[in-house]
Amino acid sequence: MEVFHIDHETTALLHGMNDEELRSFAELQQDPANDEQVELYIYTYSFVFERTSLIEHLGQAVLQAERWFAETAVENPDRARRFHILNMMSTLLSQHRLMSEDAMHAVPEMQ
Repeated sequence: MEVFHIDHETTALLHGMNDEELRSFAELQQDPANDEQVELYIYTYSFVFERTSLIEHLGQAVLQAERWFAETAVENPDRARRFHILNMMSTLLSQHRLMSEDAMHAVPEMQ
């Protein structure tokens, strides 16, 4: 089961974009007004990260996922899925940061 509820046409469109088009599309998703737009924002920024490995895009996805989850009522049936998305994004961000730190420590100092 796909965790994101993004329609197939939209994901196909995003996957068909080059990196510059994808980043431009992501920028257009700023200030989402409803749950569907929030989810598209999170998906798009995580996909930009997947494509480019630029951690700031994953950070944007995590920040939006945190806000989205925090605003979700406890009784909302979608809360568990939103938490799963937040957890998935946060875990990916933590792993990426740890790998970056490990890589920095693996580089021998030049004298």
